[in-house]
Amino acid sequence: GQYAMIPTQNKGLCTQCDVNVWIVSSNGNLEIKWCKGCKNFRPWAAFGDKGLATKCVRCRERQREKYAAQKEEKDKKKAAKKM
Repeated sequence: GQYAMIPTQNKGLCTQCDVNVWIVSSNGNLEIKWCKGCKNFRPWAAFGDKGLATKCVRCRERQREKYAAQKEEKDKKKAAKKM
């Protein structure tokens, strides 16, 4: 049969391979997907309800927290200017 090489880096990976779910069959089926946040393959289950997302649940949560902190800082600066 034909086997695909699973890269350790995303460099040179086409967009299709970048977003697809990879099925690894050795002793059982393992479904993995590239996370653009971790920059690593993660189990497909790590993407939660949004299996087609580009980032796993952990990275999406971290991004959400970072955005909220930046927005809060921006709002504080805006309020300080009004005084």
